[in-house]
Amino acid sequence: MEDKGFRRIGRGKAILALLLLLSIILSMTVVSRMASDPDWYEQTLTDLTTKEGTVLALTAASVAASTAIAAVPGDTTTPVAEEIADVTSYFVVILTIIFIEKYMVTILGYTAFMFVIPAACVMLLIWLFNKKDFLFRWGLKILALGLIIWAVIPLSSQVSVLLERTSQVKYESAIEEAQQITDEINENTDEEGSVLSSFWEKLTGGITGLVERGKALFVHFLESIAILLATSCVVPVAVVFLMVGVIKLIFGVQIAVPARLKGKVAGRHHGHGHSDGPSAGAKSD
Repeated sequence: MEDKGFRRIGRGKAILALLLLLSIILSMTVVSRMASDPDWYEQTLTDLTTKEGTVLALTAASVAASTAIAAVPGDTTTPVAEEIADVTSYFVVILTIIFIEKYMVTILGYTAFMFVIPAACVMLLIWLFNKKDFLFRWGLKILALGLIIWAVIPLSSQVSVLLERTSQVKYESAIEEAQQITDEINENTDEEGSVLSSFWEKLTGGITGLVERGKALFVHFLESIAILLATSCVVPVAVVFLMVGVIKLIFGVQIAVPARLKGKVAGRHHGHGHSDGPSAGAKSD
């Protein structure tokens, strides 16, 4: 019976070892190639490209509006024009983050399946024959890390799309308002770049009204920046923390055995040990 048990254990080890070796080979040869193919992330790249187009439109609108408002004679509109111009730098930062995400999605996928996940499988393979607990723990941790590296950008992109569905109207209203202000000023500017006097007669509220519209536009741009920063920077970090928390919950849960139950089990075992002694002695007599 013991020989059969050992054979089963040995067979189980051999099957697990073969599965881990197969996982290493497939991960490094097949899956890593698929994970580095842009077609594998078609939806993610489409969503990022759409966001990139929105940010470019906001950037162009802010530049055009600030330039047009700054062209108005006098210093009354200068502070508003400068504030709107400062907004452009934030759009450039967000645009850079989106570019990085677009290129990193394939790089991270390749890294995860070419290096990280095979390393985890190697540690688990060594654990099968070494039985060191730290190898098993670190093997699972590295495996989880590889999955997080691979999934963080696609998952965060999906979450961002859900959050931005209600925000698209804000982007469009900011772009339309900026375009409207720019067109009104440019249409009433002569060849030398000076605003025509007739413009102030057409403009509701005069120069004060223009300043108020510029301030409202600045607020719209700030709202757009806040949403874009949240979906481009905060959401990916939040997704990483959420995935780490879920993995800790899955692998870190330990079933605590109450002390009373431990005592009862130990007592029963101890009692059986004493009862075996006299019976053995009786047999020997």
